[in-house]
Amino acid sequence: MKHNHHIDIESLITKYLAQEATDEEVGLLEDWVMASDQNKKTYLTYKEIWMQALPDPKEIDVDEDWAQMANQITQPSLSIEDHTKPRYLLIFKIAAIFLMLLIGYWGIHRAMTTEHYTLDTNQEIIKDQLPDGSRVALNRSSSIRYQSGEQARFVDLRGDAYFDVKRDTSLPFIVRMEDITVEVLGTSFYIDARAKTKNIEVIVTKGTVRVSSRNKEIILTAGQKVQYQKNNGLFYKSNQTDNNFNAWQSGLLTFKNTDLRTVVHDLNRTFHTNIMITNTMLNRCKITATFDHKSIDTIVNIITKTLLIKSEKQNGQILLSGSACQ
Repeated sequence: MKHNHHIDIESLITKYLAQEATDEEVGLLEDWVMASDQNKKTYLTYKEIWMQALPDPKEIDVDEDWAQMANQITQPSLSIEDHTKPRYLLIFKIAAIFLMLLIGYWGIHRAMTTEHYTLDTNQEIIKDQLPDGSRVALNRSSSIRYQSGEQARFVDLRGDAYFDVKRDTSLPFIVRMEDITVEVLGTSFYIDARAKTKNIEVIVTKGTVRVSSRNKEIILTAGQKVQYQKNNGLFYKSNQTDNNFNAWQSGLLTFKNTDLRTVVHDLNRTFHTNIMITNTMLNRCKITATFDHKSIDTIVNIITKTLLIKSEKQNGQILLSGSACQ
């Protein structure tokens, strides 16, 4: 082939910066930027050239400016005959030449701009828009701290939340919690990072995310999830089959021959309660039921009557006890 991979990537980046990339090309660029830190640095370098030397490329007369610059600077690879190349490539070359001239006088300087945003919940669920246009739904007893700078958008999460991230290939969206981070460019996903749970769970509903911890990382796509075990730092990746992960938003819980241990997990996540099974033999009890916008007290009452077991509130916990199911 005439063009190598580097030239193809250059074309892809410049088409994106010139707002001439198709949705498919934007997706390809997103995947490439996410592939490595070096790719990310390369993209930011290209963007810096574009933004510093040519703030508004749409205002340029390409033919006139290119002819003037070609007469002033001798570069065989950037000849006037290159008019046959796509307009966005010519714009990028002009920008690069302007940048080289500017460096000789004053260099590149970019002012640091930072946005801060804080959101906390108690016993309510809050849905809001972040300063970058991303949407967040925050479950009960959870909080986020958002900060956006020139290199990335950072969110520190406590509890659990669902994010619908606005795509920005120049500013990755990074969620930090305990020992792991979740990095995306533009996608939708749920994170369960409640402090008292043994695992941190990430579920992707749209796009691609990268989950990292220490020297380990894993890539998730739509319809996949990963569990990170806090005690040993291991990842367990699987297909998403949990129908109730978003019940705290929808209000709908559905169980079909589901073991009581899973039911309790889903209830604790949905209502941020602390339900405990005191007799491990009860774990295998099965529940088939649908709860549509029912309170936690109503649900627990129905479960205890169905399984012929007992519930007791004690020190902020709901204790389930009784004999093993037949």
